[in-house]
Amino acid sequence: MPTIEIVSVNCKNLQVNCEDFKLSIIKDLDIVSHRSLFQQFLKKHKGAILHIGNPEFKTELNSGFFAGDIIDWEFDKQNKFKFKQKYKPELAKLMALALEKSKDNQVYFLTDIQIDQPNPKYRNINSIEELLKLHEIEGLEWNTLYSINTQ
Repeated sequence: MPTIEIVSVNCKNLQVNCEDFKLSIIKDLDIVSHRSLFQQFLKKHKGAILHIGNPEFKTELNSGFFAGDIIDWEFDKQNKFKFKQKYKPELAKLMALALEKSKDNQVYFLTDIQIDQPNPKYRNINSIEELLKLHEIEGLEWNTLYSINTQ
């Protein structure tokens, strides 16, 4: 099952009211991914991380946590995915909040799906809008960390 996470780089306090979102969100002020694919990269940074999960995990945070139900599995491009449209505005809002609180004006948006020994990929993106446009036009890549830097 997929993991979707948003990191606010060099953020001391990421105030997100999880009840305002349909998505399930776990906030953490230690940047530790639920998966290990990008952990070597992430441990070099300080800030806050948002773990994004299926809506039903809002009441069951301790029973596993993944984001499979927010993915549009009918989108059919190899190693790429799209979110269900109803969750895209919420993800954009969460990224904007993370960017606003980042002292470095930098956010990492990362995806991880369990496959045999995936190779992590890294992409630089200039804005949240550019990431959302990429999402719409060609889809986002699994096992990729998108570095969004607006400076």
